Amino acid sequence: DQPLAAGTNNIGDVDVLSLPAIPAGSNTIGEVTIGAATTAAADLAKAESAVHASGDVGILALAVRDDTPVGLAADGEYIPFTVDALGRLHTTDPNSGSGSPTNPVNNYQTSASLAAGSEVDLDTPEAAAKKLRSVEVWASVAFRARIFTVDNAVESTDPLAVGGGSAHEPYQFVSPHRDYITLGTTAGLDAFRIEVVNLDDNDAADVYATFHYED
Repeated sequence: DQPLAAGTNNIGDVDVLSLPAIPAGSNTIGEVTIGAATTAAADLAKAESAVHASGDVGILALAVRDDTPVGLAADGEYIPFTVDALGRLHTTDPNSGSGSPTNPVNNYQTSASLAAGSEVDLDTPEAAAKKLRSVEVWASVAFRARIFTVDNAVESTDPLAVGGGSAHEPYQFVSPHRDYITLGTTAGLDAFRIEVVNLDDNDAADVYATFHYED
């Protein structure tokens, strides 16, 4: 092997394992190939699933500050991590979906003077293909609440959630994921339903429910 001459050198392809000493000065290297990973702590190349050892050396992962995340690459292309002004990595809560909800709906339903021991179904209007995000229920008496879907005017066999509360205590259900509870599109009624039972032995009470859903 011959040492590189001092000055500017253009090198087309270099195998790191056999690279001679680079002299002082400006050296332009067109391509550097890193050899196969080893178990050496100072090896920059780390094999997939290799066990970490104290003192391992690697390349620092840099991120791009992007206070308002935007697309930085096309599908299938490499892209850097992006962080906000405080260095917090931008991530997405799987329950929140990506970005703002599409065509969100807040629907309020109530039933006046539900008799002691009785139950009532509170239904949303037609909501074909909508996704349920959450439901809140309140009553001035103790109550039980069960959530169902209604597809083609037929109630689901089993409830999707069961809850309830003491008098004046609200019950809230939040879907585990935005795609977890989705209605179909049929010729009949497609809606969300909450069945509320008045658990008081003596008093009638008004019950209230609010549904939140989206495309």
